[in-house]
Amino acid sequence: MDYFHNLVNLPNLDGPLVGRQAELLTLHQTLAGGGCVAIVGVGGQGKTALVWAYFKEVYGEAGFAKPIWHTVRGDGTDLTSIATYLEIDFAGTRPEQTAEQIRANLMQQARLLVLDNFEDAIREGGQLSPDLEALWPKIVGLNGPSRVLITSRDLPKLADNYFPSLGMLPLHPLADNDGADLLRQRGLNNQPENLLRSANQRAAGNPLALTLLANLVKRGHALPNLLKEGGNWDVNLQENPLLLVKTWDLLLNENERETLKALAVLRPPLSRPLLDYVLQPPMLPKQTEGQRDELLRRLEHDLGLVSSPGYQLHGLFRRFVLDKKLIEGEAEIVAWTAALYFQFEEMPHLRACLKIELGS
Repeated sequence: MDYFHNLVNLPNLDGPLVGRQAELLTLHQTLAGGGCVAIVGVGGQGKTALVWAYFKEVYGEAGFAKPIWHTVRGDGTDLTSIATYLEIDFAGTRPEQTAEQIRANLMQQARLLVLDNFEDAIREGGQLSPDLEALWPKIVGLNGPSRVLITSRDLPKLADNYFPSLGMLPLHPLADNDGADLLRQRGLNNQPENLLRSANQRAAGNPLALTLLANLVKRGHALPNLLKEGGNWDVNLQENPLLLVKTWDLLLNENERETLKALAVLRPPLSRPLLDYVLQPPMLPKQTEGQRDELLRRLEHDLGLVSSPGYQLHGLFRRFVLDKKLIEGEAEIVAWTAALYFQFEEMPHLRACLKIELGS
C-alpha cells in the first residue's frame, strides 16, 4: 500500500467501509472483465469511500499498470491531465484526438482509472466541459481490460445516448442498522440503540451527515437535543446545511476555518509543500511544523473533512464554504498566493533570492 501514498492525486480514506459491502461486491462483479461504472448519489453518500475501498483491493491483482485517481476540475484541463498521467504525447492534438488516444491506451493495457467528483464538469443545462465531452463516449462504452470508475452527484444529459453501455450503481441511504454501526465506529458507543437509529433516520442515511453529527456529540452536544433541532434533515446536506453550519460555528477554530477556505479555493488535491506555503501569513499566523501537523490531523482524522495525501476538502463541504463562508477578496488572495508558489517552483533562482523555504 505504500505505493498509493507516494501519489499526490490519491486520497487517503483508510478505515472500515460501513454499510456498503453489497455495493462493493457489485463493483467487483460488474468490472471483473473490465469496463466502466458510474457511482451516483447525493453529496455525502460515500461514493468516493466506496471507490477507494474497491481501488485498494483490485490494485493488488497482477497485471495492472499504475493506478490513476483524477479529481475532476471541470476547467478544461481534465483531458490533458489524464493524458499526462497515462504518459500520452498529446501535443498539438485536438480534444477528440486526445480522447481517442486515452481510449486506445485503456484498451491496450489494464489500467485502473477513477474520475472522482465528475459533477464539477457538468455545466448548467447538463452539458459537459468540452474536453470531457470528447472523452465521455470513449470511456462509457469501454470493453477492454481497463476498469474505469466515475463518481458523481449527477450525470450529463448528453450521456443519454450512451447509457446502454454504461454501468450504473446508485448509492442509496444507509439502513438504520448500518447507520447505527457507522455512528458507533465514529465513537458513539455509549449511546442507546434507539437514539442511533433515530439519528440515521433524521440524517436520511447520509454517511457524511452521520459523521458530522458524531463529531458534535463527541464534543459535548447532547444527541437527544440535536435530534430535536432543525426540522427534517434533508438527504442532501447542501439543501439543508444545519450540520455543516454547526460544524463550522461550534467545532472549528479560526485557523481551521482559514485552512478550509484555502482548500476550498485551491482544488485539485494539494501537495504538502504547496499547502504549507499557502498556510502562512496572511492566511494564517506563523506556525511551527508541529502545530500545522496537528491542525491538519484534526481536520482529517478527528473531523473527517479533509483527506490526504493530496490534501483536499470533502466536495460537499467545499461547496458549502465557497457558497457561504468566503468573503469577497479572500479567494483572490489564496489563488494569488498559490500562483506565486508555482512561479517560484518554475524559477528556482528567484526562490533562492527571496529565501523562501518550500519544503521537500
